[in-house]
Amino acid sequence: MTKDRFYTKSYYDKDIIVPVKKAFLDLQSMLYGLGFPDTYQNPIFVAGGAITCAYQKQLDSIKDWDFYCINDFVRDKYLTRFNELGVGQHKNLDIMCITDYAVSFKKRNAPRYPYYQIITKYTGTGDDVVSKFDFFHCMAWATRTTVNGHPEFGECAKKKILRCNTYYDREVSGPRLSKFLSRGYRLETEEEKGIRLLQKLGVDPNGNANS
Repeated sequence: MTKDRFYTKSYYDKDIIVPVKKAFLDLQSMLYGLGFPDTYQNPIFVAGGAITCAYQKQLDSIKDWDFYCINDFVRDKYLTRFNELGVGQHKNLDIMCITDYAVSFKKRNAPRYPYYQIITKYTGTGDDVVSKFDFFHCMAWATRTTVNGHPEFGECAKKKILRCNTYYDREVSGPRLSKFLSRGYRLETEEEKGIRLLQKLGVDPNGNANS
C-alpha cells in the first residue's frame, strides 16, 4: 500500500459529541481541587476506541476514555501531579496505576468501567496521534466541540471492517486482532497487515476458527 498525505475530516455528530462532553466533565470533576492544570488552558483531547463505540451508538461497550496531551510540556504537568499524589484515593479521584504508557484512574467509589486514562507515552495534535493507530476504525479524535477522523473511519466503524492504516509501521499483535474479530470485525483483503499473523493463529479473515 502507498502512503497518501495524512489528513482527517470532520465527523461532528451529537451521538459522539454528547458522551465526549460528559467524559470531559467527568475528568474535570475528578481532577478539581487537586492541583492539576486546567484542561481548558492545557489542551487535551480524546482519541481511539471510545469514539468508535459512540459512533456505533454502543456506549455500554466503552471500557475507557483515552486522553492525549498536545505536547510534552502539557503532558509533564499532568504526570508530575499524578506522581506527587501516587496510586490511591484522593478526594473524588481514584488513581489506579501509573506506568510509562499511561495514568489510569476513575471516580472514587465508581464501578470499574469506564475508567479514564491520560496517555503519557505519546503527545501531539489529534492528527499526529491517530496517524500512529493500527486500524482506520480507531482513527478518530475529539475535543469538547469537534470530532475528526480519518476519511475511512466512518465506513470502517459502521461496517466493522479491519482496514489497516498505511502509516502503521509495526506488526499488529495477535491478541489485538483476536479482540476485534471477536467483536464482529472482519479483514477485507490478503494485503491487509496482520493477515499472516492471523492465519498463524488459526483464524480465517472472516473471523471463523480454522479446524
